[in-house]
Amino acid sequence: MTHLVRVCSLKSIEDVDKGHTIQPPPESQNMFEYLGLPVSFEVEESLLKKRFRELQSAVHPDRFAHASKHEKEISDEHSRRLNESYKTLSEPYLRAKYLLKLLGESNSTKKDLDPASLMEMMEWNERVAEMKTEDELTAEKTNVQNQIDEILKELGKQFAEKSLDGVRTNITRLSYLYSLRNSIDKKLESMMGI
Repeated sequence: MTHLVRVCSLKSIEDVDKGHTIQPPPESQNMFEYLGLPVSFEVEESLLKKRFRELQSAVHPDRFAHASKHEKEISDEHSRRLNESYKTLSEPYLRAKYLLKLLGESNSTKKDLDPASLMEMMEWNERVAEMKTEDELTAEKTNVQNQIDEILKELGKQFAEKSLDGVRTNITRLSYLYSLRNSIDKKLESMMGI
C-alpha cells in the first residue's frame, strides 16, 4: 500500500491511510505553513508539538520501509524538513531570525548594538568572568534568563507592529544573552566537575 502525504495541512494526514502516493514536500510553503501554523512570532508550543508529532507519524521512514526507493527518499525528505521546521519554530531565537527572513530582511538579521548596550554586555561578561561561586553564577543565570524572557515578550510586540529595526536590535541582544548564558553554564559545569 502506498500513502499520500502532501503535508500542506493536517487534513492531508487523514489521506495517509487511503492508499494514495506520497508526494514531495511543497517547496513554496514556509515552515509555518508546512506545520499548519499561522505565520507569527507567537507560537503555541502545545500546538506546535501536536502538529509535529502528527506529521512525524505520517511521514516517518518506518511507514515506508516496504515502499519504493523513490517513496522512501520522499519520506526522508519530509522527515528532514519536518525536523528542521520543528527545531527552527520551537526555538524563539531561530524563529525570530526565520520570521525576519520571511519578511524580506534576510541579509540583515543582526544589527550593531548601540555603544551603551554593547558596554553593558561587555561589563556583564566581565562580572560573570569574576564570579567564583555557584550561588553567584546561578543568581546571574536567573538575571540573564529574565532579560531573555523580557526580550522575547518585546519581540512578540515588535513583530506584531512590524517594527523590524527593533526586532533586529533584539535579535542581536538575544545572541549576546544566549552566549552569556552558555558561558555561565560552562562555568557552572566546570565548578561541579561535569
